[in-house]
Amino acid sequence: MHYTIDNITALIGARRFGSAEARIDWLLTDSRSLAFPETTLFFALRTKLGDGHHYIAELYRRGVRNFVVGNVPTNYATDYADANFLLVKVTQPDALYAHLVSQGIIVRNRHRVKGCEGCLRVTIGTPDENQRLLQSFKLFA
Repeated sequence: MHYTIDNITALIGARRFGSAEARIDWLLTDSRSLAFPETTLFFALRTKLGDGHHYIAELYRRGVRNFVVGNVPTNYATDYADANFLLVKVTQPDALYAHLVSQGIIVRNRHRVKGCEGCLRVTIGTPDENQRLLQSFKLFA
């Protein structure tokens, strides 16, 4: 199923930085798995072992133009002029965690881990699983 960047912005309750039109077919959490950059949405996740924000510049050079972030790059308007950044801050991580689990979504609550405050870890899967995740976000909103 195809989504526009506007659809996803609304579904996940994000604040959008950038105005490029985009169709999203692929959700990506591991930069090494990039296959279709022009229709990919990269989730810049923070974990104990790494920070997906460190891969934004490389993915941009490889053609990705859509990112979900916890922090928008400082010079996004000039350095990434044709990109979209969806800023997501989870204000109720425990409630969202409970909701996603009740919907059968595999998720880890990282909210209490130092450096991951306000964060949930979601492993992106098959297209059907991605669809269920986005629908679950929509139901929570």
